[in-house]
Amino acid sequence: MKRAAGFTLIELMVTVAIMAVLALAGMPFAKSWMESNRQMQARNLLWEGIAQSRAVALRNPGGTTAVPAQPWSGGKERRRRPGGTGRSSAGGGGAPGPARAEVRMGP
Repeated sequence: MKRAAGFTLIELMVTVAIMAVLALAGMPFAKSWMESNRQMQARNLLWEGIAQSRAVALRNPGGTTAVPAQPWSGGKERRRRPGGTGRSSAGGGGAPGPARAEVRMGP
């Protein structure tokens, strides 16, 4: 009698179990990789916004003001301290996700 070619049910179940264990072992690495990727994206968006603000400020020596394009949905509004220390006067997080701002020009 000729044996049928292919996989048995037990072989298939063992293979699926091994793949599941390997996937579970890789989950912490995937989560940390995704979090670092989100942080890098947020950092790049921030630097892009800073570069655009600098370019607008250089083109308009009369003065510029950066305001949020949409109302903040959470956290505290950040304002520059008098005296130009560069630190914000309010702590806390900003709006979740990428923030958009518009630049108004004028005195």
